[in-house]
Amino acid sequence: MITIQDIIWAIPSLNRKELETVKKTVQYHLGKKASSNSIEEEDWLLAGLLAELRRRGIANKGDGFRIKKLSSFASFQTKSIEIRSLLEESAPSLNIIERKYLGEIAAYELANYITWYDISLNVLLENINLIPLAIEKSFPGYMSSKMLGIIIQHRFK
Repeated sequence: MITIQDIIWAIPSLNRKELETVKKTVQYHLGKKASSNSIEEEDWLLAGLLAELRRRGIANKGDGFRIKKLSSFASFQTKSIEIRSLLEESAPSLNIIERKYLGEIAAYELANYITWYDISLNVLLENINLIPLAIEKSFPGYMSSKMLGIIIQHRFK
């Protein structure tokens, strides 16, 4: 028989799709509707972009930045998945909080890299494919050597 401890120990080894299945199953058994989270809740890179806009005074915490129609930002969603995957490969074994900080660092570096534009949410969304170049400019070799996580560790010291 599988114990609760077996399940808890197995969770860190699950991929994102498997975790989503577990989440929906648990919500079902708790009697809650298995809701699909908004992209802001799922996408730590988008959260980083919004944090960078707030840091620059372009958006306040109270401003309701939401992507309401995903079809409007379909290319962002596709690019975001690719960039997040690349960043996660370059910084293996980060937890969700560390990935959130990685998203903020990536957004900061992107905003500093694309100096030919006035920074806005739309500009950041349209240029997220430049994040690897922006990070490489500031932290040469960190991505290819899978040492990007060191930047996060440094932030916590």
